[in-house]
Amino acid sequence: LYGCDVAESTEREDFVESLGNNDGSQNWAGNWFENDSGNPGQDAPGGNINVDTIAGLKFKTNGTGDYIYRQIDLSSAATATLSLDVDNGIGSGSAILRLEISSNGGASWNTLEDYTISNAGSFSDSFDITSHISANTQIRFHLVSGGGNDTVFFDNVQIEYSTGAVSLSAAQDTYLTKGGSRTTTAIPPASSSIVPAAATAI
Repeated sequence: LYGCDVAESTEREDFVESLGNNDGSQNWAGNWFENDSGNPGQDAPGGNINVDTIAGLKFKTNGTGDYIYRQIDLSSAATATLSLDVDNGIGSGSAILRLEISSNGGASWNTLEDYTISNAGSFSDSFDITSHISANTQIRFHLVSGGGNDTVFFDNVQIEYSTGAVSLSAAQDTYLTKGGSRTTTAIPPASSSIVPAAATAI
């Protein structure tokens, strides 16, 4: 009987002081890339997208079309889960901040969640993204509809993934041989040397 050991890895961003941290056991494929109509510079002060050192990634809802994404190489993964903490302060009925995922480097996107006034509050989210595993998987926060100048914070963005079996370990059994000795091994001795069940050694 053989058992498999599964390797677990994480790629994580805690937004401590700046964008682009690698806080997990593995590194992301690159930094965050943002399109910020408030200030186009990366993590620029006064923009709609920047880092709050306490609350995490800050995303204001007054710039329709603004987005920020990051890429991860999941080509070796068998399963993957995205998790994050959300503080949704949307108070306007028109604002929609969408969490999206791409498995083709951003050529097309799939919606994981819409953050709107209907799910305002602080909570944790988790998504099975196994079907989006690829060498150029991307996650994106995208303001598809702005309004209200509200703020949503994201923190502890993590992708946890398994890479499948990396080693095999065999269960061992003890066998009584005809010579009267006992042997413990993962592979049974030749059948001619094993004492049948309920028999005594010869």
